[in-house]
Amino acid sequence: MILSAFARAPRRRAGTALFCVAALLAASVAPSAQEFPASPGRGLSTPIMPLSEVRAGMRGVGKTVFTGEQIEEFQAEILGVLRNVTPRQSLIMARLSGGPLEQTGVLAGMSGSPVYVEGRLIGAVSMTFQFIKEPIAGITPIEQMLEAATAPAPAPPRRQAAAWNFVRDS
Repeated sequence: MILSAFARAPRRRAGTALFCVAALLAASVAPSAQEFPASPGRGLSTPIMPLSEVRAGMRGVGKTVFTGEQIEEFQAEILGVLRNVTPRQSLIMARLSGGPLEQTGVLAGMSGSPVYVEGRLIGAVSMTFQFIKEPIAGITPIEQMLEAATAPAPAPPRRQAAAWNFVRDS
């Protein structure tokens, strides 16, 4: 019974946590009319750290919701950058600590949690590895997210002729 209740608890809070983290990330990158953009040409009020400046050994802080609605901080130690994990996509690898992370590992509801190094946004938690005991997370670089947000929408696929043409006999 206790194990069953424990297993369901993160699922109930996952929606709330994801909403709070998404709102926090949106607020941190939303332009403000009264703030000078820290990144010229991008309209951001939060300074960003380019992927080219991210190095192993750097330490930072992330923000997420572990329980309830309270935003809490966790620590992140950058392990390195995996370049071209998929075409033109890189991933920052980090060991997370703080809160319940030592006991639970990276929680599924932490996706979207922003991570800052030296006060600059480097990206958001986007993945972890199943069945590992350490809280190791993949962080999607903020530059990639901004590129995806400003990229033109792809053209709809052209309709292709079917390889087989079935005709109904009357």
